[in-house]
Parts: sequence; structure tokens; C-alpha cells
Amino acid sequence: MRKRGLTIIELLIVMVVMVVTISLMINIYNVGIKVFIAEKKKSDVRQNLYTAMNLINEKLQEARQISAATNRSITFWVDSDWDVSQDTGEIYVFSWSGTNNTPLTLSISGNSRRILEGVYNFTLTYDSAIVSSIRHVKVTLNSSQDGESLTLTNSIRPRNIY
Repeated sequence: MRKRGLTIIELLIVMVVMVVTISLMINIYNVGIKVFIAEKKKSDVRQNLYTAMNLINEKLQEARQISAATNRSITFWVDSDWDVSQDTGEIYVFSWSGTNNTPLTLSISGNSRRILEGVYNFTLTYDSAIVSSIRHVKVTLNSSQDGESLTLTNSIRPRNIY
């Protein structure tokens, strides 16, 4: 007469199946975490790049006069208070050193701040070689952070230059 219950072999088989199942679940979880982190990095790079490009676009569209323009920087006047005179706080300079992995900066009347870290390319091209005749600016911006890289290009037409 056989007693009811599990043999040691049956218990070992159940334990092996459970260990394999738990191991698979842990691996799936780890892969999910790695994918999440990678996508978060891409998202952060995209967000930072779009924010910087939107700021450049917004300020250049408001420009009343461009006073200096190179392929790595642009200086212009934004008449913030609409009084048609250049006041303190109305001269904007977007510039990049040209060295990889350095920040893009915005200076407003001499007060500088970093607007994007990890810049690998910031190129400005213009529709005219004569600064006073510039009516169209093409901006190319490339940033790389934590191994994620993205490039944006935008064509900007300052609306307030006469």
C-alpha cells in the first residue's frame, strides 16, 4: 500500500522548474530595465536638443538686427520692449567653441549661460555673406550624451529684420 504524498524526485523536479521559471522572469525584467534606461537616455538627448533648437528659433525670429555672424556664432539685437532702441539685455549671442563635447552658450548682454551640453556640431549658414543682408539662417545642431547622438537642422527666417 502506497502512502499519499510527493517523493523526493517529484519535489526536486518541481524545484528545478521553479528555479528555471524564476530565472527567466529575472532575465526578462533585467532586459526590460536596460531597454527602459537606453530609451530614457535617447529621450533626454532629444528633449535637450529640441529645447535648445526651439530657443534658437524663437530668439532668431524675434531679431531686429544681426550684428555679427560666423559659422559658429551669431550676435543679434532683440527689441524686447519694442521701443526701437538697443537697451541692456537685448543683445543675444549664440556661440559654440568648435570643440567636441563642449556646451552651446547663450549670452544676453554679456551674461552667459549654457543651453546645451555635449555639443558635437553647431553650424550656422546664411543666405548672404554680408551681415546686414542676412534674411535666412540655417542652423545645424548635433549633441551626444551618454552614447546617444542626435542631429537637428532648422531654417530660420528672422521676422523683424527690415
